[in-house]
Amino acid sequence: MTDARPDGPAAGSDTDAEPPPVDPRRTRPGRRFLLVLAAIAMVGFGVRAAALATATECRQPSRTDLSAALSGAVPEPGDCVIITDAPVYREQAIENADGHWFQTAELDETGRRQPSALHPPLYATFLTAFTLAGVEDFDALRALASTLGIATVAVSGLFARRLAGDRVGLIAAGLVALHPMVWINDVVLMSESLYALFVPLVAWAGLRFWERRDATSAALLGATIGLAALTRSEAILLVGVVGLPLVLGPLRRWTAARWRQLGALVLAALVVVAPWVGANMVRFHEPTAFTTTAGFSLVFANCDAVYEPGPRLGARSPECLQGARTEYQFQADDDQSDVDAYLFGTAVDTITSRPLDAARAGLARVGRMWGVYRPFETIRAEEYLERRGVGRSELAVVVGWEVMAAGAWGAWLLRRRGLPISPLVGWVVTSTVVAFINLGLHRFRASSDVALCILAAVAIDELVRWWTGERSPAPPGGRDRSTAAADA
Repeated sequence: MTDARPDGPAAGSDTDAEPPPVDPRRTRPGRRFLLVLAAIAMVGFGVRAAALATATECRQPSRTDLSAALSGAVPEPGDCVIITDAPVYREQAIENADGHWFQTAELDETGRRQPSALHPPLYATFLTAFTLAGVEDFDALRALASTLGIATVAVSGLFARRLAGDRVGLIAAGLVALHPMVWINDVVLMSESLYALFVPLVAWAGLRFWERRDATSAALLGATIGLAALTRSEAILLVGVVGLPLVLGPLRRWTAARWRQLGALVLAALVVVAPWVGANMVRFHEPTAFTTTAGFSLVFANCDAVYEPGPRLGARSPECLQGARTEYQFQADDDQSDVDAYLFGTAVDTITSRPLDAARAGLARVGRMWGVYRPFETIRAEEYLERRGVGRSELAVVVGWEVMAAGAWGAWLLRRRGLPISPLVGWVVTSTVVAFINLGLHRFRASSDVALCILAAVAIDELVRWWTGERSPAPPGGRDRSTAAADA
């Protein structure tokens, strides 16, 4: 299907006729828009700075603490220690700066370092830029990394403007700047802060492909998804939940052109992730794609303790990991892939032996992540590890309910206008799948909350239009509702 383009008068038309209006969303942002967007970004910076200043002071973990946590132990009551991925990212960035790229800090019995892939590489590489400059302090790295949230605010505003106009862009930026479920992840030195930035970037690439429908735009979308997957591995699912609906288009049928577009998208994503995946396949004992923690996460969420109905249904339990330790004694110099393969097999055995219980726990995890099943119990239960702050986490859940409702309406409005929704809704689907399979942590919805803020901005803008009597905008790119349809 070829989009109509107002590139000039058609042959034989009246050359004195007034040219068609230019869609303002396809022009450069105006000075006023950029000034207001910059002001909103600075507000977002202030919110994150205040969050850092008021965060609970906890001590950084020693390697003994981290080893104990990996074994399923929990901190003693009253011992405020940060047992999350944050210290692991910091330690890896320091090792990278010392020339030990993605290797363990500990030496094995032969005096050598083991390969390490506890996380995909992009966020640790981002932090390495600071450790190379001599910044190794945990709080300093956390403050510097929180600036990623400012970039997310700005890019979200620019994308939302491109999608639905200036006002939607500024509303979206404001929501991303102020939504607690977004900024709470920007100040904990975790990969979610970088991952959230890829939400508007992937959505923008998806919108560009939807407008142009060519192999080049498809490749750009695939490459952007590949970079997101190097931040959090579940982003590779976006190839299916964002890219595939866009390639299929409204007619839902395959043509030669669509096969070429899909091939360009998949190939570009593979090219981006191939160096990391290829290196892992070579340097570990067991086949390893993105990380060596898939089994760790699965076993943490699948055992008798979290399968039984009650307050712990679908929660994360150290007992699950402690049970796995009774049969496998972890050593500091173990190849990470060997440990992960054992834990993965243990978790799969548990799931396949109790599939109905596993499914029920998975649904509970989804409810916990979205704040609709025991949300405040989940916050208090996770605080001993996550250290996000109970009060601000509870506020984030409550605000999240309103943003989710508005976001659902915004998605419906975009679909009604003939605009693609998969570049934003795909993030919600991905987070939900991860929670069902993995863990129902609130930070696993970080990317979805950015997408929901953009969708909620569309809904708020529609309320303003209803109040002022304005008409809803036509789809960008010269399409009208007779030739454009939203993607599932």
